[in-house]
Parts: sequence; structure tokens; C-alpha cells
Amino acid sequence: MGLSYSNVQATRDSQSTFASNEHWNVGTAFSSYQLTPATAVGLSYIYTHASGDTSATYHQVNTAATYSFSRRTETYALAGYQHASGLQRVAAGGTREAQALIGSFGIAGSSTQVLAIVGILHRL
Repeated sequence: MGLSYSNVQATRDSQSTFASNEHWNVGTAFSSYQLTPATAVGLSYIYTHASGDTSATYHQVNTAATYSFSRRTETYALAGYQHASGLQRVAAGGTREAQALIGSFGIAGSSTQVLAIVGILHRL
């Protein structure tokens, strides 16, 4: 189990699209549990809030599970859900309603996004 907090601050400069300085507060709570020697599960919640130039807020919940078939092979499943609200800055310099974005999988185009991944890992 664990908690983390960070505060990121961006100062507006001549190359920035920000109208003023921007601040992001990010809080995370996470937990993992080894159910059996072969099975592990995890759960996390991430809260992100922008202030200053914009007012976007993001709530994200993630869950994961792994199952080891052997020392070299395991399967995994991950799922995430994010909800965005408020305003976010766009590259052209304007603002728009905040859109969900989980990881690097692309902007949802709406205020919510769901992501699910299932895979097999085999180490050589």
C-alpha cells in the first residue's frame, strides 16, 4: 500500500500557450496483494487537479491482476477508467472542456475513457 503527492508548476514564457502560470496537484493511493504464490492483484486511484491557467480535474481508477504459469510465463489483465471535468488548454492556445486521456493511448474525445489490456509475458 502507498500514497504519493506531487505539485508541478509551469511558468508562462514567450513559447507557452498558457495565459498564466499553471499548477498541477496529483495525489495517488495504491495497493497490491499477493493472493496466492501465482496470483497478484492491484488497485489504484489517481486525482489530478490543474489550477492557475486552467481548471481541469481528473479522477482515474485502475485495477490489475497477474497470474504466473511458471518462472518465465505469466498472463496479465489491466483496466482503467478516467473522468475529466473543467477546462484544459489546447496547443493552439485556446481552452476546451477537459477530455480524458489514460497513458499514451490517445485522447478520448469525451470526458470519460475506459482502457482494458490483456496479455501474456514470456521471458527468455
